[in-house]
Amino acid sequence: MTNKRIISMALALCMILSAASAIMGVSYASTTYKMGDVDNNGKIDSGDARTALRISVKLEKFTKADREFICADINGNSIVESGEARLILRASVKLEDPSKWTVPAYAKAEETTTKAPEPVETTTKAPEPVETTTQAPKPAETTTQEDKQVVRKMVQPTCEKGEKIVENKDGAQRFDQYTFTFKTIPQNLEELKQIDISNKETGGCLTTCLAMLIYDTYIPQDGEMYGATSKNKTLEEVYAMLKYLCEYNPDSNLSTTYHNKLGATDTKQFIHDRLAYNNKYKYTINSYKNGATVLNGYTPITPVSITVTDPKITSQEVKGYPTTNRFTFTSAGADGERFIDMFYSTKNNRWYVYGRSWRYLLEAVKDPYVPWILVDDPTVPAGRKMEQPTYKKTVKELKDFTYIDGETGEKKTETVYLNQYTFTFKTLPQTLGELKQFDMSDPETGGYLLTCLAILIYDIYVPQDGELTSNPSKNATLEEVYKMQQYLCNYDPDSNAATNYHNRLEPVPTKQFVHDRLAYNEKYRYTINSYKNGATPENEYTPASPVSITVTEYVYDLGEARIGYPKLQRFNFNSSGADSARFLDAFYDTVNKRWFVYSNTWKFLLEAVRDPVPTEF
Repeated sequence: MTNKRIISMALALCMILSAASAIMGVSYASTTYKMGDVDNNGKIDSGDARTALRISVKLEKFTKADREFICADINGNSIVESGEARLILRASVKLEDPSKWTVPAYAKAEETTTKAPEPVETTTKAPEPVETTTQAPKPAETTTQEDKQVVRKMVQPTCEKGEKIVENKDGAQRFDQYTFTFKTIPQNLEELKQIDISNKETGGCLTTCLAMLIYDTYIPQDGEMYGATSKNKTLEEVYAMLKYLCEYNPDSNLSTTYHNKLGATDTKQFIHDRLAYNNKYKYTINSYKNGATVLNGYTPITPVSITVTDPKITSQEVKGYPTTNRFTFTSAGADGERFIDMFYSTKNNRWYVYGRSWRYLLEAVKDPYVPWILVDDPTVPAGRKMEQPTYKKTVKELKDFTYIDGETGEKKTETVYLNQYTFTFKTLPQTLGELKQFDMSDPETGGYLLTCLAILIYDIYVPQDGELTSNPSKNATLEEVYKMQQYLCNYDPDSNAATNYHNRLEPVPTKQFVHDRLAYNEKYRYTINSYKNGATPENEYTPASPVSITVTEYVYDLGEARIGYPKLQRFNFNSSGADSARFLDAFYDTVNKRWFVYSNTWKFLLEAVRDPVPTEF
């Protein structure tokens, strides 16, 4: 078979394959879009929200035709905004339904459609003569388009000087404070080198900002640590930028420690361990940026800005060592200030990070607060029709109340007036479905009603022998009590956040506690009744009918809530079988618009009371 015939057959075969592709509708340029899944890993997670946020502040370079941009554009307005990153974050924790998000119309319009192939010349032509002269081969391209580093033009950040005033026992101290605003953030060494850190007055604070921002590009990867050279390009870029900020005369063998020399393996392992653990890379660096808080998922304002304080703390001058300056800054996810040490090199006319103080930037921060939404279970039987209790508000007067003034430390005595509510019940809940009918949404009165209900749920409990040999218990009344406890107490029970108000009742210890307190000496007959009006030890704790309970506000304010914790309120009530008042702590949740019992204070309701006074001896 001649070469000419072979070439003709090959051309014909290509035509057949091309036509078949057109007939079957194969489009090699077509794209599958799953809205919210920005990184195309098959699931929506917080990493997608981070990428969307970076797109919104121009830290990621994608065009409107790119799949990543389209999947981040939830509302389809051709703009990726920080609000869409928040929606994706909420979808990752099941607070949003991503199935409702549709692919924007412009994405469909810009997809490449399959077209019939252009007609191909079928006339067989003689092949072009082949040059037989041997030529030196061209050098092969070793770098792919993806590997080529893109170096953008950096804009020198603007600097605004302010003042930080610190009050202490010596009076007010004033420190210089600098806020740097970045239009562009370096993503590689060549971009970092464009930013001028030579100014003796402000350069140290600017270098502090850059020592944070170099981690902005880092996204940990599984199995990235295999020796000195990582397969993770973002980690390699971070390491190169860190060396630029830290290493001063790294080849020196002098024992003076300020000749910083970073060990590749140890340094990268430290970065990985600090930022990969629990996905801290998503929050730690953002926590230093202005506008980021625990409550907004560490979303900074744009353009990005960071504020650094110069407290004029310098080291003592030692021969052979530089004079260091300490610069401080705050993290929205930490309780105290953090710092980094720097020194100015007159030889190189620029600032350097001193020693290993760069590590302090990577200390962990609190997990972001994610609003929890209580999902109603429609399978719970409603039970009997409950009536909302009536209430009467009164004022309780405490004469000659003595307390210590928190500001002056002086002992004071005055008359205090406390709000007091008496709730009267025509119907009492015996099941979870009946309990859910009571409205605890009023910010003023709902906490008082919650306290009453937290007492009344034990009314149905009758202990049985051997009821705790299994979980669930064979005692139906104990199981129903536990369900009602969960409804009143459980708040974000699946959360792993450190904030302990994320209440979670564990079934076995909770039921054991209820049993031990109320089964002992048949206290279930008296303890709960002792809180009801009209019940006394002398009448064997027989309450007035209809049942009513009086709850009083606590005389002290429990103080302002810390970030990530609720504002607590304490409610007092009396037991006719106890010598002093008892209490319950609760908080109002603005997301779910109802009150919840705080932590384990429900246990105080089950403390023992005196036995009833016998009528006959």
